[in-house]
Amino acid sequence: MTQGSLLIDEYENRIKKFKYLEYPECIGLGKITTLNDFIDFDELSLEVKIHLSSMLIRRSVGIPTGIYLPDDTYWFISRFVEEYIIDLADPSRHEAHKKALIMIMSEHAFSDCIIGTTYMYTVIEFCLKYKLGYKVFPMCQEEFENNKKFNDMSIGNAYFKVKKANFGISRELHLIDEHFKKKAQKMEYNAEELQNCQIQGRLNASRNKSLHGHYQFFHSEGTLLALLFILFHYCEAYEKTT
Repeated sequence: MTQGSLLIDEYENRIKKFKYLEYPECIGLGKITTLNDFIDFDELSLEVKIHLSSMLIRRSVGIPTGIYLPDDTYWFISRFVEEYIIDLADPSRHEAHKKALIMIMSEHAFSDCIIGTTYMYTVIEFCLKYKLGYKVFPMCQEEFENNKKFNDMSIGNAYFKVKKANFGISRELHLIDEHFKKKAQKMEYNAEELQNCQIQGRLNASRNKSLHGHYQFFHSEGTLLALLFILFHYCEAYEKTT
């Protein structure tokens, strides 16, 4: 993984200079400045990569119930795939994770995207439970017993526990959900709609329905899952280097 020298202060100076709007009211109308117009991915520090992962999740959601895919998102995921050479939580699944990310970016929405998205749900569920103490390779009886408590834990419940914890990623997940909540409130969503537009509700709704196999209309969530995975990866890398 490349570790550049561009820190968050310099990044903020550049977005002001190039008039880049992280959260424009409308995305996709006319020519807008893109990230790769003024930054090189290889110069980004982990701090900035974490910020961009979180920002793009918030920015890519055109409305709280769906996801929009601007050029910045494709560029960021593609560049991550290029530098992703080892998984920090489960190295044995690196190639599978990488192929799933590539499939999610495929133009074949009802084949490659669905397959990649369905697999990525399991990856995000693993990442969440890994942060909560799940052991990839339990080495003693205590660890085997500890892993059992995760068997019946839903992906939404695991997300809630991680967000409420004190991990590096917890802050980012909180910021993401607060962003979605404010957007939904502006649209006068009711309490149930408000809950379902946040990450926990979206993960539970789409994951539970897609498990049945015959309900596969959540392929568009693939990009959200991909960005969540990238956010986990960079937060994990940051914790290991600080």
